[in-house]
Amino acid sequence: MPLHQLPPEVLLHVLRLLGSVFFRQDTRRLLVSKWWYQLAWPVLLHDLAFSAASLRRFILTFEREDVMSSMQNHPITTSLCLDGFQGWDALWSDNSKPARTNFEAVDAWTSELNGHLTSLVVILQRCAKLRSLTLKARPEHHDPRMDLQRRDYLMALPLAGLASISHLTCLEVDTAGTGLVNQSNAPGIHICREIRSMLPTLRRLRCRMTSICPDVLDAPEKRPLLDLEDVVVNLSLSEMSDSDTSYRYPSRCGHTYGGGFPQLKADMEAKAKDLAGRMRNPRIIRVVSHTLPGLKMHSFDALTGRRMLLPSATPWDADGEELEETVVGEEDFDSDSSSEEGLP
Repeated sequence: MPLHQLPPEVLLHVLRLLGSVFFRQDTRRLLVSKWWYQLAWPVLLHDLAFSAASLRRFILTFEREDVMSSMQNHPITTSLCLDGFQGWDALWSDNSKPARTNFEAVDAWTSELNGHLTSLVVILQRCAKLRSLTLKARPEHHDPRMDLQRRDYLMALPLAGLASISHLTCLEVDTAGTGLVNQSNAPGIHICREIRSMLPTLRRLRCRMTSICPDVLDAPEKRPLLDLEDVVVNLSLSEMSDSDTSYRYPSRCGHTYGGGFPQLKADMEAKAKDLAGRMRNPRIIRVVSHTLPGLKMHSFDALTGRRMLLPSATPWDADGEELEETVVGEEDFDSDSSSEEGLP
């Protein structure tokens, strides 16, 4: 029997097994028939996945109210993987354009991206079935003719909005590839505090940012942590890409607290232990970091107090070889290390 002639409930089960990625690979697969489309369209919307370019197309398509109403009951997971500005070649195709115009084009792209992220927040807030959000921001690969170093391209307001969508149960924020720009436009926003406000309703949290502080694990005292089970904070800004081999540390939010990275790491581990004591069913509570000069990845388990040596490129929550405290001390962080220190 041809696939499109199956009973609707059987075909829907098959389409769900194929998943939304099957239709994202070629949207023409939605158009077998009107009946097929009615079943396939919700499956496509269950798992939304965006790059900067596909996010732009999505926002331009779904900004209409009638289209928005037709999709808001379907999304369950959303993931964004951003790589910064990609149009360097186009900027140099017209040699008559001054360099200033090229910089203006990059700034315009940054403003547009963050505007689209803000629009996405509004859309996702209305998607009541949405449970999981993943945001990954990778380092920008810029054209050397622009004389740019590591450029920041995320703004605080849309990031805070994404990190505080009310009905999420799983949140992953990995913005180690960029810092925040235009924070002067949102002076009252502290991303760590936005994330901590979500802890009472989350089940799972993964977090890595270029600026971070223990507030991210400081859950509101008056709200019980009934569902939170799985928390990992990564304090290593390393392995961002194949070409980026530096091992850097995040800075502490505000840049006014003494003690450098060793103090930030100690405070984060202490806060992780406090958080574990407040959780009803803790499963994983870990703080990942790396050492200098050994450049070894370590994981601190707040539930057991163990420290583990992790293989390179391993998942953040992986188990590793258990280390004795004396061994960790021999290769621990230099108290004079800068939060932005890196090795080529």
